[in-house]
Amino acid sequence: MSNSNSGSAFKYVAGIGVITLVIFGVASANSATTKTIEENEVIKYTTSTINDNTIYEGETVIQQKGENGSKVVTYLVTYKNNKEVSRKKQSEKIIKPVKNEVVAKGTKKQPEPEPEPEVYSVRVGAICRDGWKVPLLVEELVRIMVG
Repeated sequence: MSNSNSGSAFKYVAGIGVITLVIFGVASANSATTKTIEENEVIKYTTSTINDNTIYEGETVIQQKGENGSKVVTYLVTYKNNKEVSRKKQSEKIIKPVKNEVVAKGTKKQPEPEPEPEVYSVRVGAICRDGWKVPLLVEELVRIMVG
């Protein structure tokens, strides 16, 4: 192994039980190192819309509320001169599954509004244009309506 002044010396020690591994070397200024890192990531929910003929037009109902999920992603990251130069996804594990939102959109036609009843205001004892006295007119209307 050659020794260069452009690098820095390193010593790596790893102990496994009774075995200890020691590596000596010189890291060149242009050497690359790799690390495996894990990152927690959010899985964003999406919203889908469905037509529903039991809901009136212009109205919406959330049938299923959306919830974000989460996952752990493992990357192999390469550094050169202490700067990240590449990142490669190694694996992905879902921790909490995403729950997408479902919105129902109404397609049912609005019912026609009931017509307002006609209301007349008259004074007691008044006489209508055709000569009917109001109390007699009211009595006749009630007889017609009751049948």
